[in-house]
Amino acid sequence: MSTSIDPHAFTAAHAAGLKNQELARKFRVHVSTVKRLKRSLHLGNNDPRNATGRLGEQLVAQQLATQGFSVTVMPEGHPFDLMVTGQRLEVKTSTTATGGAYRFRLHERRSSNYAAYRYDKAHQRDADLLALVIIQDGTLHHLYLLPIALWQPNVTVRPASPFCPYAPYQNAIHLLTAHRAA
Repeated sequence: MSTSIDPHAFTAAHAAGLKNQELARKFRVHVSTVKRLKRSLHLGNNDPRNATGRLGEQLVAQQLATQGFSVTVMPEGHPFDLMVTGQRLEVKTSTTATGGAYRFRLHERRSSNYAAYRYDKAHQRDADLLALVIIQDGTLHHLYLLPIALWQPNVTVRPASPFCPYAPYQNAIHLLTAHRAA
C-alpha cells in the first residue's frame, strides 16, 4: 500500500462520491491500491444503491433499539446485516414503487458492482428473518419482517393492499419479542 496518499484527502474524495477508478486516477495509483486503502480505512462502497441499503439497515436498527431490542449492525461484507437479540436479519431496502408495489430481489447468485464478478448468497443459511424496508424521503415508511422460510428470489409487497400475501408481516415485531433484551 502506498504511504504517499494522505488518508484525510482520500477519505474526503471517497465521501465526495468518487468510485475506485476515479480515486485511482486522482491519486495516481492502481485500483488495487485504492481497494486496499479503502479496506484499511474501513470505507465501504459508495455506490448509491449501497448507500440506500445501509440507510435501510440503520433505520431498522434505530427503530428496533428504541423498542428495547439489542441490535448489532454487522460490518460490510458479513453474511447478514443485523444481529437482533440473537436473530440474524438480512435487510433489503426499496425506495421506488411501481403501481403501489415494491419489489425486493433476493437472488441466490449476485453480481458485484459493474458485474466484475458473481458470488453466491444463501439467504436461508445466513439469516433467520428478512427485513424488507420501504424508505420514503429518507425515513422508514414500512417494515416487513418475514421468517426466512418465506424466502423467494423476488418478493413484492403492496403496503396499501389488504390482499398482499405479506400483509401479516408488516411491522411483525412480535417475531422478535421472544428474544427481546431485558
